[in-house]
Amino acid sequence: MDPRGRSVQAFTDGAGDFAVQVPSGLFRVRARPDQETNRVGAYWGDSFGFCPGLSVELEPDDLFDQALIELPEGGAIEGTVLDEQGLPLADAAVSASGLDFYNSGIVRSAISDAEGRFRIVGVDSVVVDGEPIPGHYLLDVRSPGEATWFLPGSWDRDQGEPVETSRGATVELEPALRPEPTSISGSVLGADGEALEGATAELYAGQGGVLLVEQTGPDGTFAFERVGGTDLGLTVSAVGHARYELDEPLRPEPGEELALEPVDLAPEGRLEGGITGLEPPGGTLQLEDETGAAFARHALGGGEVVFELEQLPAGSWTLRFVPAAASDLQPQSLPVVLVAEETAVVDLELVPGAAVRGSARRRGGEVMAGVEVTALTPDSGEELPRGRTHTDGDGVFALRGLPQGEALVRLAWRPYCSSDPTWVETWFPDGRHELEAVPVALEAEAEVDVGELLLPPDRDTDGMDDIWELVWGLDRGRADGSADPDGDGRTNLQEFLDRTDPLELDRGSGCRLGGSTGRARASTLVFLLLAVWLTRRRAGATIPPRRQPARAGSRRPRCT
Repeated sequence: MDPRGRSVQAFTDGAGDFAVQVPSGLFRVRARPDQETNRVGAYWGDSFGFCPGLSVELEPDDLFDQALIELPEGGAIEGTVLDEQGLPLADAAVSASGLDFYNSGIVRSAISDAEGRFRIVGVDSVVVDGEPIPGHYLLDVRSPGEATWFLPGSWDRDQGEPVETSRGATVELEPALRPEPTSISGSVLGADGEALEGATAELYAGQGGVLLVEQTGPDGTFAFERVGGTDLGLTVSAVGHARYELDEPLRPEPGEELALEPVDLAPEGRLEGGITGLEPPGGTLQLEDETGAAFARHALGGGEVVFELEQLPAGSWTLRFVPAAASDLQPQSLPVVLVAEETAVVDLELVPGAAVRGSARRRGGEVMAGVEVTALTPDSGEELPRGRTHTDGDGVFALRGLPQGEALVRLAWRPYCSSDPTWVETWFPDGRHELEAVPVALEAEAEVDVGELLLPPDRDTDGMDDIWELVWGLDRGRADGSADPDGDGRTNLQEFLDRTDPLELDRGSGCRLGGSTGRARASTLVFLLLAVWLTRRRAGATIPPRRQPARAGSRRPRCT
């Protein structure tokens, strides 16, 4: 797996060996046994977690064959699951989910046999500084067509009792009974106050439940039998009426027969309109309340020119157009007031936006996948709508549907693990901070290609370019951005961002390379910059000329 969670897989052979091809980059290797093998998964480096695991950084054509992973013996959980009458529950999926910091991503499962017996293997504990620390797992049971319940016998996850385990040991549980199901009934009244036949009632559980659907009879009633789960939601809908949704979830007790208050359906409001400017791949129309929660959605494909939403409650709403990821259209939103038994008409004229395209590379020319690219407003620094994306596997990015105006483009590598190497944040074209960024002009239906942007390496994650640290004799292997070797009250990181001398006291408005030491550093700097330039030329990159920011504001002193 790479630091962005992308992975490639291979399977071990009879000798436990595996081989897999990967692109260049930083990787961690994890081995996971199957559900029947009583071994605990581990990362290369005998680690139970992603970040503590050893990493390997591969360049093109590298061969790495040193990943020996030893999987420790796991623990086991055995028991019997029964239905609410005490009869064996066969063919039920019993799963154990880790609750500790080191096993929170582990789920091990088994299927109960004809006697309701199950045996889950590969559960883990951990040893810290020679002291064994037991593992804790929550067990849940799911039978086909039934809601999930939690051992020792509750529909509510919060009432499940964790099971304590240890490596190499087997825990035998007491037989667990499925909690009693509940029954829920109610009635539906139409806008005229009379019983409404043919209304649809939908009941769903928030914790591993299943969806149940019933239709009201001639007397307007509905009933759900053998309901499992908790945090139950209810919606009721009927032709010509506004859809009803229960405000608070239902939490019936096991075995309870719950009778609901009658549901009064109000007359519906309707919303329809035409759309111009819609191009593939389209997007989605959402009707949202004042909290931003979507009450209704309507998918739009390319070429669709009309839309219609029905069974809407009266009131004030926001109609929002959300473009598809690959769309060049800008998002839109407008207020809508719906009146019962009336149709609101809204015509949408979708507006194409601007696009910014480019790519990210390391200084050596290798492409960088997973770099965060953000477009921000020059005046306030706020992120533009649709103004964030990541580079793909080829290091390429495209921001689409941006509003007209100007934007600053920032590239940043966000390491998942604090111990991983990173790269210095870059502002187009090669700025170290926002004040050095050059705004990009955005015009509708136009694409700006910003070319290849290079991110300087920062192996010690102190925010400073490794080559800059080398030039000034700083430690590239230690995070020393907060140090102040020249005692001028400005840290190394501030000196780097301002392009000033970190080893001599800054005087006046400029910076100095004083004396023979300064001249030597200047010569070294010229040599290194020449080497970087040659490297970039070999990689096919172009070096844009340094330009002054095209906006007013205070300037930090610079020396290059």
